[in-house]
Amino acid sequence: MIVDELIEEIMKFSSQYYFDEVAVRSEGREISTMLRKQFRITAQYREIKETLNELYRILEDQADERLNDLLFILTIFTVISGIYGMNLVIEEWKGNIDWSQVADYSIFEWISFAVALFGIGLSFFLVGNLAYRTISRKIKKRIRQKQL
Repeated sequence: MIVDELIEEIMKFSSQYYFDEVAVRSEGREISTMLRKQFRITAQYREIKETLNELYRILEDQADERLNDLLFILTIFTVISGIYGMNLVIEEWKGNIDWSQVADYSIFEWISFAVALFGIGLSFFLVGNLAYRTISRKIKKRIRQKQL
């Protein structure tokens, strides 16, 4: 989020204060060129562009890392649930669950039970996390728009 805001602010600044052509008349161009040389505006603009490129790269790396982590979790979950879902069926789960029999589960039934609970919890977590990020992004965007 901070990187997004920084990119936005840099883009606003550079679009408002860096112009290729300031004046149409030759005197205005000469003054503009002298000011750019004196204040090193062109060099600063290049630095800003390099900073922006670096920030975009950081954003891409962060997004790739999050996606890789999510894919890893989902792959592990899919493999484990696929193995236990296809090969191990707990008869009590077909109808009303008798919770008193949970204590008598074998190790494989416990693993299956844990995978099922983990899958349900993971689903709720991912949906909740997505909803939270979407809502917080919209709230922050509205706050920034009000400040302008």
